[in-house]
Amino acid sequence: MELEVEQFEETKKIQLEILLEFNRVCQKNNIHYNLYFGTMLGAVRHKGFIPWDDDIDVAMTRENYDKFLSLYSKNLKEDYFVQNYETDPSFFRPFTRIRKNGTIYKQFSYRDLDIHHGIFIDVFPFDSVYGNKKKEIIRYQYLNRLQHLNYIKHLSMAPDANIVKKGIQRVVDRAIPTLKFNRYITKVLTKRNNQNTGYLNHMTNNTPLYKYDKTVIKEEDFLNSVLWEFEGHKLPILKDYDKYLTQNYGNYMKLPPVDEQKPHHGIVEIKL
Repeated sequence: MELEVEQFEETKKIQLEILLEFNRVCQKNNIHYNLYFGTMLGAVRHKGFIPWDDDIDVAMTRENYDKFLSLYSKNLKEDYFVQNYETDPSFFRPFTRIRKNGTIYKQFSYRDLDIHHGIFIDVFPFDSVYGNKKKEIIRYQYLNRLQHLNYIKHLSMAPDANIVKKGIQRVVDRAIPTLKFNRYITKVLTKRNNQNTGYLNHMTNNTPLYKYDKTVIKEEDFLNSVLWEFEGHKLPILKDYDKYLTQNYGNYMKLPPVDEQKPHHGIVEIKL
């Protein structure tokens, strides 16, 4: 069963600790990023975490993302583990998590994977896209199929899955070389990054095409940031935060119904 909101108060302190260490490395090396998604919403509406949120999201251009990954080993304190498919082979998602060593923050979906399960923040790369989503339909559909195959390969079928489904998983698991396949997905994600399209989007977390218009952003707006209060610290968010929070969430200053005010990562085990 998923844990209750009250059980996340201590994990938020550690997530903030990770964020501040990430921020230190980025400032030291002139790497641009923004608090994003629910974390940016929390900063604007609550000056910190959304009370029922259970993670921190940051976003950066692919160029800055690659720069961070190229130098973190010489900059990030040893208390933390930078997790992606290059450093933790069974973690198959095409983005990065920074986890605190010596902790557990286990998600139900990933509970059986042999990966680092520590308390984390998410680091998402944004890649170049066309402003018109009609030009991206084929690529999005292709990416969804690739990522679905990755799910089949890494996540066990339900115990009551029929023999056909279990057989498919075994075939996929044996036929697809893990590292090469993940690198190929990244190649598809970054296909337009040298085309100067002027727009960016988030595609590494199985973002469906119907959300395209909510998550697409002008590159110049993504790179134009201001410092904003988050849990007593000044951290970067979009300067035009109102435009993009409205685009993503509508009337974002209005709280959702009480029955929707709950964590969303399916955390089933915590160890501090």
